[in-house]
Parts: sequence; C-alpha cells; structure tokens
Amino acid sequence: MKLLDKEMSKGLKGDAGTAADVKMYPTFVGPLPQQSDKEEFLVLEVNLPRVELALVRLQDHNASVIESENYIPTTGVQLDTLERLSGFIAMCIIKFTKKRKPAGKEWPLALIFPFPCQHEGPDRACLVKWTKEVTCNDVEGKELHGLIRGALDKTIVHIKNKSAKKITIVAIINDTVSTLASAAYNNPDCKIGLVVDGGLNACYYENGTQTKCLQDEKVMIINTELGALGENGFLDFCRTNYDKELDECSSSPDSQILEKMVSSMYLGEIVRLVLEGLTRKNLMFRSVPLVCNLFLRGSFNTDYVIEIESDNEGPHQRTKQILDHLAVKDYTDEDVKNVRHVCSIISERAACLSAASLATLINHVNLSPVTVVVDGYMYQRHPRFQVMMLNKTRELVNPELKFHLVGPELKRSIGAARIAAAALRSGNSLTDTPGATQDRGSSHTEPEKPSQIGL
Repeated sequence: MKLLDKEMSKGLKGDAGTAADVKMYPTFVGPLPQQSDKEEFLVLEVNLPRVELALVRLQDHNASVIESENYIPTTGVQLDTLERLSGFIAMCIIKFTKKRKPAGKEWPLALIFPFPCQHEGPDRACLVKWTKEVTCNDVEGKELHGLIRGALDKTIVHIKNKSAKKITIVAIINDTVSTLASAAYNNPDCKIGLVVDGGLNACYYENGTQTKCLQDEKVMIINTELGALGENGFLDFCRTNYDKELDECSSSPDSQILEKMVSSMYLGEIVRLVLEGLTRKNLMFRSVPLVCNLFLRGSFNTDYVIEIESDNEGPHQRTKQILDHLAVKDYTDEDVKNVRHVCSIISERAACLSAASLATLINHVNLSPVTVVVDGYMYQRHPRFQVMMLNKTRELVNPELKFHLVGPELKRSIGAARIAAAALRSGNSLTDTPGATQDRGSSHTEPEKPSQIGL
C-alpha cells in the first residue's frame, strides 16, 4: 500500500509521471449529469479477439441496452497487424449498423478500449502498450480515433451502407472508467471503480487542487493503470519464483507485474507452475509421467481454479475430473486435497493484493461514506473472492472512513454512452467527417487542450 500510494503520487505530479509505475492517466471525464435528452449511441467494446457492439438508449433517468452482438474473427484469421485489427473493427461496425438507422442525423459511437491509453481529449487517445497477452504490430503509440475512422472510410468505399457513413466517434473510454460511469448512474456516491478481470485496474474521481495533471479542472476521473505496479522492481520482495517464471514466459516480460499476480488471465498458470514444481520435487503426484498435460504451459486455466474451489469438500469429484482431463493418473486423496490447497492460497493472495490496492484508493479519496463498484471475472465468479477481498479491505482502510462495495447493476456500455452524451453536449469531441480523415497518428502533436466533459 505504501509503494502504491507513492507511485500514485508520482503519477499525479505529471512531471514525474514517465518514471512512475502507476501512470494515473487523466480521462477528461468529470461528474456526469444524472439525466439526458432521448439519445441513442453505438458502443463498441474491444476485448480481443472478441468485439461487442451495443445500441444504448438514454432517456431522462432511464438507460437501456436495446440490442447487442458479439463478433469474433473466423477460424485462422489473426488480428496481428494494424490493418487487420482496424479492418476487422470497421467490418463489425458496418455489419451491426447495416439493418439499423440512426435516431438523428449522425450516429455517435463510444469506444471502450481496455488497454493503457494516453488521452489528449475525450475522443483522442493513443495506445501506450498492449496488455493481457495481446500482441498486434504497429498499433502502440498510434491515435485510435484516426485509425478506426480511416478503416471505416476505407471499408465504406467497398460496401454500400448509408448508416455507416453517419458514424461519429465521440469518446474513447477505458473499461474501468465506463464501469464507474455505469454504477454512478443510479448511485451518484460511487467514486471508485475496480475491475479484477483478465487485467487489474482501478479509477476514481480525483479532486486534488494541487494535482498537476488536472491543471485547471477541479474534478476528473483518473485511470490509475495500477496493474503495472512493480515494473521498477518494487514488488520483488513478495514475488515468488513461480511469478518470475510466468512473467518471463509471457508476451510482455517485466510488464504489468501486480496484474500478473491477481488477474484471471494468469492465476491458473501460477497454480500449474506450483503443482509442476511440487511434482518435480516428488512431493505430490509421485507416479505421474512427465508427459502429462500438467506440464504443458497454459493447460491449467483459471476456470479450473474456480471449479476446484467450488467443489464439495467431501468427494472432490470435480477436482478429480479436472485431474483426469489433464491425464494425471494414480493420484491420491492427499494429492487432491493439496491441489485444492494450492488453488486456495493463490486465490487468497490475489484477493489480498486486490484489497490492498482498493484500500489505498479509498484512503486517498478520503470521503466517508464512499461507494466502490467492483467488477470482473474473479469478483463475480470466484466463490470466495468477494468475501476475502471485503474482509481484507476492512482491515486496511483507515478506520475513520466508511465504504460500501457494490457490484455492477448496469452494463458498462451504458456508462460509455453517458460519457459520450456528455462529450456531445460539451462540444469537446472532434469533428469526424467520413471521407476526410486527417492523420492523428502521432502522440507528439500538441492539439488545443479541451476541457473535461461532464461538468
């Protein structure tokens, strides 16, 4: 908690932000109005390789997802280059809008992009780096608005779709930020959002008047990107050899260190590495051949961890089925109990690290009472994660502060639509004229700084 708080302070100062593990990116999103005129928005969420498109309607105090659709590339298609990725996203947008008509003259679109981005405005964001084992060449450092607009224009030339020509990209949003905006729709006291999913991240409303990154703004959501804590070696004191091996074999070594100890993308592999190590030391599975799937990287996913910890204490039937699936034979009852124990302590560590992150944010925000929205695969699916995280957070938060954890009541696409609506009303989104795309690909340009949206 002390290390995270120190890195957050560095990131907020702005001039030291490049040296901080936790970058604390300004999002240009401020407090959002609780009601709006009747409006419809397209929301595009990129969770590679899956892309989800939704049509969201906002009206007064009501918000709803009218319809949504998921798209995945066909078998054999790799989204490994800028052209393939942007082209695939453009095709998904065109397919979704083909049989639909915008409610107004244009169709505003909000992009939920769950990767670290440096914002220059509500709809201007450059990808800093890929995380969650995603690799795609020539995209890091590029401005996303221009990439998608250019791909749309190029695709529209070949496909007759009048609706697609009216698409206007008005907001680019981190998934954690959209989660917070969704929760705050029904609960204005919600000031912090935490997502424990394939990644680990948090955001919150920062109101520090001395915070350099806010400049003239009074309140703004800050995207912490706290999953990167430890990239400077700060967490080596609590990392195991299993953590280091997992990191070395990942697509991004020495990156997202805290995230790799917590998120569902990695927990199953940590368990597998521990079980493999114990087996090689002849401490369990003594008769298992070294050619079984237990020794195959990536064979033990986090779904297995959740199923094993949800298994009945007595027969452990599901645990045995998983071991059979991995071709682990002649295991003993003691082996089965030890598998469960390994899963348990690694899950508990993840919950404690998540709690330490959350407690640091609650203490920093320093509001009482404060509501926190928590979402993500681990929080929603793991049988014990919620309770473990809540109990540890209570231990670590300043006892004078009261907090309340809530799960997401609304889809994050509604939060994205709220942000997009605020961007349109404030007039801070770029003019997005199809067929006349300008090059915004460089993160070194110095555009006129827009004010934040939503105030």
